[in-house]
Amino acid sequence: MFSCREAATTAGDGSAHDKLIKRLTAIDKIKVDRVLLAGFLSGLVYLFLDTFFEGLAGFVFGVSKKDIYFEAFHIAPGGWRFHAVSMAVFFVQFILFMWIYAAVRPRFRSATQGALAVALVAWVFALLLQVPMVNAGIYPVKLALYNLGFGLFKLPPAFMVGGFAYQGLKSGGQNRFLQ
Repeated sequence: MFSCREAATTAGDGSAHDKLIKRLTAIDKIKVDRVLLAGFLSGLVYLFLDTFFEGLAGFVFGVSKKDIYFEAFHIAPGGWRFHAVSMAVFFVQFILFMWIYAAVRPRFRSATQGALAVALVAWVFALLLQVPMVNAGIYPVKLALYNLGFGLFKLPPAFMVGGFAYQGLKSGGQNRFLQ
């Protein structure tokens, strides 16, 4: 038994097999520093979009996530410890999703498709986490629908920016993300 890297060096005739091996060895080349940067940037974009959509929902529909949370639990989340832990977990999640992006990116034609696939995986992951809590009555349905609905609009741009940061620029200043 040998690794993907050894398999890539043993064959070299340019066949479809070689192309497949090249794609499979890309996971060995994940750049941790770029994953951290991409996760942080995608998290910042998500926070910006979350703030925008929260304000838009409050202005247009008169609904607020904080009000729904307070209505369900009769407490408002607050305090420095709550926010510090929430932000730490939030950015760790985005770094992990960008790690997934870096691993699956070579399997897609473009980086945009890879970012959209990871956004879909993140959205389904959030859905699968919220359904049992809603079913048990722990989490309000309105809050789950609010989060999942706006998540469809916030996750793709956040992961696309993260993908852009992970891919970086070529020496000519061209973005490899759009290729």
